[in-house]
Parts: sequence; structure tokens; C-alpha cells
Amino acid sequence: MSDAEKKFEEELERLERTAEKKIRIIKKKTQFKNLFPLLASGVAIVLLMISMVVVAPYIVLLNTSPSDTAHVYTTQQAEGRTLFMNLGCFYCHSQQVRASDWGIGNVSQEGDYVYDSPAALGTERTGPDLAQIGGMRPTIWHQMHDRDPRSVSPGSLMPNFGFLSDEQIDALTAYIQNLGQENLQVEASITNGSSFHPAVPDEYVNATNQFTPMLMTVLAQYDVENDVYNGDAAFGAQWGVLFDAAKADYTQFCLSCHGCSGNGEGPYARHVATQPANLHERIATFPGDSYDIWRVSGGVPGTAMPAWVLTLNATEIRLLASYELSFVFGSARTISGDISDAEGDTFAQTVLNTPPIGGTMQDYQSGKSLYTLYCAQCHGNDGQGDGPASSKVQGGYIVPEPANFTESGADFMYYGRYVWKVQQGVETTNMPPWKYAMTNTEVYQLVFFAQTFSTADDYNTKWAPQYTDQYARNLKGGPVQAGLFTNIETNPVGALIAFMAILLWDRNFEQLRKLYQNARIQRPTKTLKLWMLIPWT
Repeated sequence: MSDAEKKFEEELERLERTAEKKIRIIKKKTQFKNLFPLLASGVAIVLLMISMVVVAPYIVLLNTSPSDTAHVYTTQQAEGRTLFMNLGCFYCHSQQVRASDWGIGNVSQEGDYVYDSPAALGTERTGPDLAQIGGMRPTIWHQMHDRDPRSVSPGSLMPNFGFLSDEQIDALTAYIQNLGQENLQVEASITNGSSFHPAVPDEYVNATNQFTPMLMTVLAQYDVENDVYNGDAAFGAQWGVLFDAAKADYTQFCLSCHGCSGNGEGPYARHVATQPANLHERIATFPGDSYDIWRVSGGVPGTAMPAWVLTLNATEIRLLASYELSFVFGSARTISGDISDAEGDTFAQTVLNTPPIGGTMQDYQSGKSLYTLYCAQCHGNDGQGDGPASSKVQGGYIVPEPANFTESGADFMYYGRYVWKVQQGVETTNMPPWKYAMTNTEVYQLVFFAQTFSTADDYNTKWAPQYTDQYARNLKGGPVQAGLFTNIETNPVGALIAFMAILLWDRNFEQLRKLYQNARIQRPTKTLKLWMLIPWT
């Protein structure tokens, strides 16, 4: 390397050292300049947080009166609260019920925290809110839970506190059991039993249902045993309009989950892990109209029950709630069933009186499936009106009693009456208007299956001849005739006369041979059973 190059390198190193020195000086000056603003900002933020979290609540609580649930802590409870804070329990458990919360107690008030300094409001809800947990669990449960949470709550994320002494566990339990006071009170239900339900939110606590007194009035004037309404006809007609409007809404919005009888066995119940409520059982335990209105309006978070306040207005919600009460107290038939019969006959004579379906095996199987899914809970598997929800059986509650299709089949003279009753329902009873749930074809298939509950005579005389498919025509032994030849299979006199008449009418031996091929002798009585009837009948 030449002397010039060496000098150049030395000069370059000198310049680099000078630049680094100046940079260090600049950094020190900059840091010193920013130190005060940074410190001031940090102190301001800390003071702001202290004022928000400690000072402001303290000032507010100075002039706040204690709420009904606030109370001075005993020595043991105060020790438990200290443990609660030191163990960091408030990291996962809040102590504040907000207006948006559902089913965890009344909305928290300022007065609830008068004796808490500082208040353990918490922000996380990894575990349940504890603001009003007192009395909601047995005392021993809390002791077991604090020692080993998973012993009573499998899957819990809470750490074990088994290292605490018995005295400390007792103190912690005493504190927890008195959050919101140890509430051991149980409200009365609408049937004067016990109501084990969360408190109604402030938004609905004063809600009333103007239709409940109307329901109770018509029920008081309804003779259940004789199925007769003895009250004012005009009032009964007014109630009928309201009741059937509510029933239509129930069929469209509620039946798919709760079922036509309100027993929680609607078709959608097969699809959800949380079983829809059995309204007969659950509503009987409700503390009053306000609770029912809240449940219908707000829905049930975590289940398929939606908040109907987003779709229905206040009147519709109250009508629905009053209709659901009929699953507890029964319905009052304020409109005679004769009216429904007459409407059905008019429909038959003016709109439809022959089956639009052929009556195939597929029609029968589809009708049977629909009947089992929707109707058996009231009318029973055999169509006797003795389903598990029917008041005909012990524990049943549907009033008036569901129809017995064996008996009603003898009354129905027209096909159209069957279709009308299924599509439109029966006024002021729990029979739904199925037109809101089934297509016309499904109704026809359901009617076809229901007709098979009729006796063989009734079915073969009235219904079988109306279908075109041989499956329907032969479903109960084939068509039969009236008079002497009715039910010829079990009528030996008619069978013998028919046989002799054929011999006298036509001596053709080929026809006679075919006749004998189609005839059978019944086993004990030797009764001649004919499958070929006289040509002129």
C-alpha cells in the first residue's frame, strides 16, 4: 500500500470516529429532551386510570345509598374477599350484570358496591359472573369446587386451590355465598307451584298480557266434560278470532320446534342438542305473564329459540303467549264444532270432494310418516284420540279431547270435510291449521292415511271407491256393498245367495269354473267367501 493510500485510510477512520461521537452526542440530547414529555405522559396515564378506577367510583359511592343486596361483610366474609382478590379470581370472574346479559340476575346498580373498596368488577368472563351467585349453589358444592373445580364442573379451566386451609376455604365460600346476599327465596309460579327461573329484566318486569284475563274468563265458563261453552256468545266469538289468529302464528313460527301439542316434539327437535321446551311443563312453572312475554320476545341464547321481538309486534307476542297458556289450562271451545263440520261440507260441495291423489302405497306411507311426525302426539298411534298429550290419558292436557278417527270417520260423509279440517284446523281447539305447515299433496296423503282408521265397512263404502289405485281400493279387503251383501266375507247367507244367483243367472261352465277358482271356504264355519260379486251389483 502506498503512503497516499495509508493517509487516505487514516483520514477515513478519523472521520468515522468523529461522526460516531457526534451521533452519540445528538442521541443523548434527544433522549434528554424527550425524557420529560415521556415521563409526564406516563404519569398522566397512571393518574387518569387511578381516577377512573379508584377515585371516581369512590366519589360516586360517597353519595350512593346501599342497594337491597349490599351488606357489610362479616370478618370471615372480608377475609374471603381478600383471598378472592389476592388469588386473582377477578381475572376470570366478573361481578357486574349488564342490561345485555341474559339469565344471570338483575342488572347491577351503583348501590351494590357501597361496601366494596375497591370493587372487583372484573372484565373477563372466562368463568361465570358472580355478582349475584349467593344461594345459587349449595355451600358444600362451593367448597368442593374451590378445592378441585373439575370434581363438580368437568372441563373447567379454573386452577385447583387445594393448598388453602379449611379455614381459608370456608372464608372464600362465605364471601362467594353472600355476593348479592344469600338468596334462598323461590317465587310462585302461575299454577301456584314453585318458580325456579331467572329474574325478568327491567325492560319486561312490568309487562302485562291483556289476553290472559280473556282466556281465564272463557275457561271459567266452559264445561269440559260436556264440551259446552256457557258464556256470552259474542264474547266467545271475539275470543275465537283472537285464539285462532294466535294458533295460526304458532303453527307458522313455533310448531316446528315445540310440536302441535307444545310438548317439545316438533320435527326440528330431532336436529338440535338442546331440546325445545315442553310448554305444558315449562310454562306452568313461569312466575307470570312478564316472564312469558320476555321469553317469547328475547328468545333463549344458546338455543334455537329466536328473539321474536325482531319479527312480531307486541300484540302478536302477547297473543302467542296466551295461546301457549292453553297447553297448561286447556282450550275453551267457544265456537261449536258443528260450525267446522258445516264449513267442511260446504268446501266439499263447492271446491273439492274427490281425492286428487290415486291412493298408492307411496301415498299411504307418506301419509303415515306425516301422521306419526305431527299428529300421533294428540290423536294416538291408532287414531283413537289417545296420544300422550291428549286429556283422554293420564298426564294428558289437550282440551277439548282430540278426535277419535274411528268414530269421526263414520260421521264424515264427504271427502272434502276431511281436507277442510286438516287444512283449516278446528276453531277454538288446539287442532292446527295445517295449511301453514303442509303442502296440499301432503294434506291429501295425510287424509288418506287417517281414513284407514275407519272401520272396514266405513272405509270400503265411502273412501276406497273414490281412489283410483288398487292399493287404496283393496287396502281393507276391497269394496263391499250395502244391504244383504255388506261384508260378504263374514256373511254366510249373503255369500250363499250370491253364489246361487250366479249359477241361476249364467250356466256357462267356464264362468262357473272361474268362480270356483276365486272362491274360498272359510275355515271353521265353512262359509263360502266370494271375491266375484254378481255382475249387476
